[in-house]
Amino acid sequence: MDPGDQRCSLEDFSHWKIEALRSFLSQRGLSIGGNKQELVALAFAANTLNMPIIPTAVEIEKSKLECYKNLLKVGDVILPDPFLIFDKWEDETQGMSHWPPVFITDVTTFLMKYESEEKAQLHLNQYKIGKAYEYYTSEWLKEVFYHPISTSSSYCFLRARCTPSQSLNAATHSAWVCLQKATGHVLSAYCSCTSGLGQTCNHVAGLLFRIESANKLGLTSCTSGTCIWVKPSEKKLQPAQIKSMNFKKSRHGKSVARPLVGKSKADYDVMPEANNDTEACIQKTLLASLKDAIPNACVFKGMHTTDDQDTTQLPVPVNQKETADVMAFDVSNYYIDNMVKNNVEHVTETEVQAINNLTMGQSSNPNWTEMRKGRITASNFYAVHTKVESYKRNAAHCDIKPLLSRIMGYKHVNPNVMSLKYGREMEPIAKIEFMKMYRKKHKDVSFDECGIFLDVDHPYLAASPDLLVSCSCCGEGLVEF
Repeated sequence: MDPGDQRCSLEDFSHWKIEALRSFLSQRGLSIGGNKQELVALAFAANTLNMPIIPTAVEIEKSKLECYKNLLKVGDVILPDPFLIFDKWEDETQGMSHWPPVFITDVTTFLMKYESEEKAQLHLNQYKIGKAYEYYTSEWLKEVFYHPISTSSSYCFLRARCTPSQSLNAATHSAWVCLQKATGHVLSAYCSCTSGLGQTCNHVAGLLFRIESANKLGLTSCTSGTCIWVKPSEKKLQPAQIKSMNFKKSRHGKSVARPLVGKSKADYDVMPEANNDTEACIQKTLLASLKDAIPNACVFKGMHTTDDQDTTQLPVPVNQKETADVMAFDVSNYYIDNMVKNNVEHVTETEVQAINNLTMGQSSNPNWTEMRKGRITASNFYAVHTKVESYKRNAAHCDIKPLLSRIMGYKHVNPNVMSLKYGREMEPIAKIEFMKMYRKKHKDVSFDECGIFLDVDHPYLAASPDLLVSCSCCGEGLVEF
């Protein structure tokens, strides 16, 4: 009889010996106490519920080892174990210029890879971004070391130690990530903490945030800014009273940490200032009596307020215009090839605005990409001008094919080029900082996102400003970052 067969009836189990029943239950982590009837009933219930056999300690370690080996497999390539590489590691001073272009999109994409979308988003909003980012900002995560694996390898390792948040005197966790050198894509990760094989623990996320921060500051592409980069120190915390602590909650992208204790609570005084001498005398007498009766009363611990905290708020996001008939407008009619086929030589102001509305989002909007093909835009206008002048001077030796290929969209541009990726990641931050600064010096300010604008008389000319701005003191304008 197969003990794992769910067809076993209660009567079948009643024929088993007590030793067999106890072995069956023990393998599933169940109690082996009681008489035979109780053991038979429990074994029948476990079999009906299809309770799995709990692996032994040896089997668990073997399974963990197999999982760890799988982390070192990237496609058909088997990478060396970072913990067994003892030389050629470069510290932040030597290796930062070689760090791959990792940005927040790469971090969130990796963290969301192993969870359902809903659960991953919950973790990112309420847990991962908060606690993991705190590991980086509080210097719990130590210096990051870089290893190229080999000169021919497309991948690299970055590793760092991280202080445990629940036991500061315990041994530090060791975390590493494997990145693609050219794109900054996170391929695999590991941490020596209990959840390290899951690849998305907070120590790994904290390591990625430190790498992302260096890229965001532009320190991985040059050495001129290394003076603003601070290596984590090996600091020791001193105990302090709770009333002297300043609790804050950091968030990625926020320049000011939000205090967890509001100003009204922090300023609360159990014994407010007396309005007159009589009240002052009563308060003094009351406190003296209480002090004599209960010297260690909690009321004496909370009689001091904390300093006011900076709660500067960033400006609200920019608007996005919508028109009533925008959904009925077919923007594909204004692709350059369709305009040539239909012999369209001019566009109206209404059409220009409709095209602008339908191409907002720019590089993330397919319509914007198609509208740029075949047009002379602000970004390639100078290149066209110089090429025309060169052609006039010496047509025989002027190769116009590369420029035409770029204008027509025949040539694919790698979106992971460091300069392009840096621009995509940093432009939203630059917009917020600009709007914050601009509002301080101008009146009745408004900002609008935009797509692409065509010239009314020459619709083969186009431009895509980063932002439209207007105020009552200076009028309308545009911003290019």
